[in-house]
Amino acid sequence: MSDNTYSNGDGGERTGGPAGPASTDVGTSLSPSVAFTLLADERDRFALYVLAAQEVSVPVDDLVTRVTALENETKPASVTQKMERRTRTRLCHSTLPKLTSYRIATRDADAVELTDRGEQLQPYLEFSKDRERRYVQALLEQHDE
Repeated sequence: MSDNTYSNGDGGERTGGPAGPASTDVGTSLSPSVAFTLLADERDRFALYVLAAQEVSVPVDDLVTRVTALENETKPASVTQKMERRTRTRLCHSTLPKLTSYRIATRDADAVELTDRGEQLQPYLEFSKDRERRYVQALLEQHDE
């Protein structure tokens, strides 16, 4: 490995700094270390819960609203624009680029969808859901309906 190449924990390498995946060279399987890396951050985990609950692509605006609701322990209908502002910035500039870099999700200008590789996160997401705060669990159940 060169000075700017790091192991991604999935048998592949990525280039860039140690803080995040500038680009990844990963196979189609998903290692536990990568799965838990992606689930470590609460906002990233909430985004993955929302995406995994849908069988189709999720409009970015809906993703922002639903993640904001989970973070603020409220219903999506109660989310304000002010509440969404920070969530939108972080999702669009950190979470979604990370998920696309790891090939967990694809994104176009208006929507996000899990890839087949992202679907491999399902057992890890179920494990994480079981350990979430009770209110978050209840909100996730409401969102699935």
